[in-house]
Amino acid sequence: MIQTQRLIIRPFQKADRNALVKLLMDEEFMAFSNSGAFGSEGAHQRFNQIISFTSKGFGKQAIILAESSELVGYCGIEPFELNGSQEMELGYRIVSHQRGQGIATEAALAVLAHSSMHQLFAYVEELNRKSIRVLVRLGFKNQGEYIVNGKPYQLFEYDRDSINTQSPTELTPLASSNQNLH
Repeated sequence: MIQTQRLIIRPFQKADRNALVKLLMDEEFMAFSNSGAFGSEGAHQRFNQIISFTSKGFGKQAIILAESSELVGYCGIEPFELNGSQEMELGYRIVSHQRGQGIATEAALAVLAHSSMHQLFAYVEELNRKSIRVLVRLGFKNQGEYIVNGKPYQLFEYDRDSINTQSPTELTPLASSNQNLH
C-alpha cells in the first residue's frame, strides 16, 4: 500500500470486484481505452487479470480517496507488447467526476516512486490531451506513433536514469508497505 496526502493506492482485492467491474463497463470511465467499455463478461475477465498481475507483484492498483474511502480509479504498471518485445506500461484511469484534480498525476508519481523499473512506456490517444499533460509532467518523452488494434496512439517513454524523479513535497508518498511495484 502507498499513501499520499490525498490517496491510498493499494492492490485490488476480491471485495473490489463489483465496484471495478461497474467502472470497466462505464463508457465515460473507459473513454480513450484501446478496448473501450467492456461487457459484463469482459469486465469480469479484466478484473481477474488485474488480480492475477497483482499476485505477481505488479499491475493496476486501486486508487482510493483517503478522506472518503471512495474508489476513484486505478494506476499501475503492467506488461504489454511493443514491436514484438515484452515491455512494461504505466496506465491510469480516473472516474470522470474526479478528473482534472491532479489525482492521476499524484497516483502515478507515487507508483513511479515505489517502482524498481528504470524504463516504462505509456500510450495515449492524441485527443486525450489531459493524459498527455500528465505523462509530460511525470517526465515521459513522446516517441511518436504506436498502433494498437489498428488505431494510432502516441507512445511515451520514461527513463528513470535520464530524468530528475524528484516529486513535489505535497505529492511525496507519506507511507508505504515494503511492496515494490515492478
